[in-house]
Amino acid sequence: MKVLLRETTDSDMELILAWRNNPLIWKGLYTQARENRPLTWEEHNSWWHSPYRTTWKIFIIQIIYPPIDDVRWNVGYLNVGQLDHWRPEIAIVVGDTALHGQGIGTEALKLGLQWIKEQGKLKCHTSILKDNLASIHLFEKVGFKRIGEAREGEWEYEIDLKEIV
Repeated sequence: MKVLLRETTDSDMELILAWRNNPLIWKGLYTQARENRPLTWEEHNSWWHSPYRTTWKIFIIQIIYPPIDDVRWNVGYLNVGQLDHWRPEIAIVVGDTALHGQGIGTEALKLGLQWIKEQGKLKCHTSILKDNLASIHLFEKVGFKRIGEAREGEWEYEIDLKEIV
């Protein structure tokens, strides 16, 4: 299986909302986990069209699964925020929960970090809910180190991009 990233388009909005509204996914997303509810279309649309998106890059995570090498499956998204900052923030959602634990998140996260490094950034950070053990494992696996608390109920992690190849 090969993992790829492609930039999102407006036609991806509905798919990303569907992933974000899966209860197995939203339990790892800060606002939705606190409120324990799906997002409305209006909330998602507001996020999607936020003026802050000019400093974000959102990628669709795709897989190519042999022997069908000409078909790309959209399985999640990777969000890179604060690109105007020296230390961008990264987040990842493998929305197709049937594929969790197969290394897709690891490969997509590595691709995202490589892209950030190519933008000339030296470090990257993320915030993870303290009870989101799968995400903690994923980010630590690729080299993120816990540096302290972020918002209430979250850990902040950071990686030095000089350490990734």
